[in-house]
Amino acid sequence: MVEDQLAEGDKVATRWSARGTHQGDWRSFSPRSGVIPPTGREATFSANDIYIIADGQIVEEWNTLEQLAVLEQLGVMPAPEQV
Repeated sequence: MVEDQLAEGDKVATRWSARGTHQGDWRSFSPRSGVIPPTGREATFSANDIYIIADGQIVEEWNTLEQLAVLEQLGVMPAPEQV
């Protein structure tokens, strides 16, 4: 769900949230992290995206996703209070 969206010039910033069930392999962006097999657990998270638009198309994107929060909810990473 889009929570906020702002545009100025050739940039669009979007703050959004989502919820889903982990049913497929989680492939981390870090090669050291490997693949996390499906846990069947539900996770809720939010992210921020900044897009650069040219000729009506997205030509560049920056994304921040709360990966640590998702991994904690999936039970594959302990929450700070559990460490």
